Amino acid sequence: MHRHDYGGATCALDGKMTLYREGAAPKHAATHECYYMPANNVMAGVDAGTVNAAMLDIFQVPEG
Repeated sequence: MHRHDYGGATCALDGKMTLYREGAAPKHAATHECYYMPANNVMAGVDAGTVNAAMLDIFQVPEG
C-alpha cells in the first residue's frame, strides 16, 4: 500500500493491472487501457494477469 502526492494514470502496455484504492471498487486496465490514480489515496497496483504486466505511470507534477 502506498500513496502519491499527485494524481496520475497507469496504462497497461502488456498484460493486466488492477488498482485497489481505499473505499473504492477495484479498477482494471488490460493491454492498451489506463486507469486514473487520484492524489493522496492509499492504493496498491497489482499485476492481475497471466503474463507479466508492463505498465507506464504518468503523473502531472508542479514545475520545479
